[in-house]
Amino acid sequence: MPSIPAAVRYFLLEVEEVVLANGTIRTRARYQPVLDRYSVFIHYAYNHKIDKGNRFWQNLAKGKALRDYYTHLDMQKPRSITSAEVSTFIEATLLGLIWPSSLLQRTLLLGQYQLYEIWAELQKFVVPYRERPFFLNWHLAGEPYQFHCNFENVDAVRYPSVRAK
Repeated sequence: MPSIPAAVRYFLLEVEEVVLANGTIRTRARYQPVLDRYSVFIHYAYNHKIDKGNRFWQNLAKGKALRDYYTHLDMQKPRSITSAEVSTFIEATLLGLIWPSSLLQRTLLLGQYQLYEIWAELQKFVVPYRERPFFLNWHLAGEPYQFHCNFENVDAVRYPSVRAK
């Protein structure tokens, strides 16, 4: 879109222009938080500034934090999750689309209301449940772990970094 400033286009595409030592101009990846990109998109695509203090935005931010925790699992701070928290996450995500659509009086995602309707119907079947990771109550003594591998019967001679139990 020619009407969008180049800096905004690069922000939304998660790239930046750089000049190499030989004078060549290149683009490279530059991560931008998804909610920041969403807010900038709404602003430039629909000329609407998101009120980040609004309850819908705050719930969307909480949902993203929950998603980030489970996507980038932190062994030092394990937590459990309930079916109610999953339901809240789904609702926050769907309302993150529906809320701006209602303010703008335009549908941002075709089918968003049908998705919400399906979710609302499925809500009737939610059973209270708490998922606990197997390492929830482990005390890791502050040791750094890049990832957890729950392997048993590893040959300590071939793999000397394995500690005996």
